Amino acid sequence: MPITKEQVEAEGWKASQHFDRVFMRYDKEWCYGLWLLENNQIYISKSKPPKGGKNYNHTLYEGECKSIDKFREVCKSCNFGKSVDVNIRFVSSENLYITKQSNS
Repeated sequence: MPITKEQVEAEGWKASQHFDRVFMRYDKEWCYGLWLLENNQIYISKSKPPKGGKNYNHTLYEGECKSIDKFREVCKSCNFGKSVDVNIRFVSSENLYITKQSNS
């Protein structure tokens, strides 16, 4: 049985306001993205806003994920930092403003 939106959110991910089946989470340094793809596939990456023209985007996991237990195992292996709540203002693909609110 594929993982559900409710299961993903229960693991600390926030649903994207702009895209279906896309979730985000943040720590002090990174923005993490999760895409629920077809056929029980997921994609997880981490990124930072560009500095000095360099874009920091790294794939953490790309592959099969048929259960919530597998999802938890994958997330544990990704070694996310402590989550923080943020406000996001999406201006364009080049301008993403992130402001820390509080630790959760």
